[in-house]
Amino acid sequence: MSGWSALERLRTGIKPHPFSAFTFSPVHLRPDGRGTVRIKSADPLAPPAIQFNFLASAYDFQALIYGMKLSRKIAAQPALTPFAGEEVLPGPEVQSDGATMR
Repeated sequence: MSGWSALERLRTGIKPHPFSAFTFSPVHLRPDGRGTVRIKSADPLAPPAIQFNFLASAYDFQALIYGMKLSRKIAAQPALTPFAGEEVLPGPEVQSDGATMR
């Protein structure tokens, strides 16, 4: 949980929303998917080739969906409801597992 909400992520940092907000960010700590980091060049200053391989399995995808559902349940608790406005992303209209973000 963060005590702010990002409107935009830039190379120079994060631009916050112009209103008071908080953010829940579910994180899958034991994914099935494994990425790779490989040397692309003999030049030691050249960046490596990085393949993240996010959401490589159905289990990884379902774990993040579960995390989002749990985040919504936590935000709906009586202790947080005075501080919670409308959900920004994915948004209150997204209720099914197959729904897409706006």
